Amino acid sequence: LRSLVPEDGKLFLVVPRKPEVRAKGELDLLVTKLTSKGRGGVNYLDPKYLEDEVETPKGPYLVLKIEDGRGMLNIAPREAKAKFAKAGRSPLTWFEVYCLYLSFGEAILGHHNIDCTGSRYESELVPNFYLYDGEPRFNYGWGDYSSHGWGSASCGSRVGPRG
Repeated sequence: LRSLVPEDGKLFLVVPRKPEVRAKGELDLLVTKLTSKGRGGVNYLDPKYLEDEVETPKGPYLVLKIEDGRGMLNIAPREAKAKFAKAGRSPLTWFEVYCLYLSFGEAILGHHNIDCTGSRYESELVPNFYLYDGEPRFNYGWGDYSSHGWGSASCGSRVGPRG
């Protein structure tokens, strides 16, 4: 991946191979690794209803030209997804946002909550990460709901092995 790191100084994210998470307990354990002030994250989702809507490399890979959702504050995920398509950008998946928080912690969720618009929970729900009373949480929201403290993260591209 080193040869794929951008030389322009723009923000990028290394995403490891996505783990196969089949049971809720496995996802619970993964989310506890997100910490804030010594408290582990809490998961409310069952992985059997969680799926990505965008194709990602099999991993590991780089996510380039990241926008952490600040540019999409108060825009519903469904509307953000259309704006991303028009701008030639891609919404981040739940695992990419998970890695974003692992890498940058409260510098990300301390500012705003993040909708994972590149993934779906059940049919119409959008997974999201947020802090509740200082505790990281992984939950879901409606695709047509917007709020000033919520934004959808995106990227310009993903590079890495596809096989």
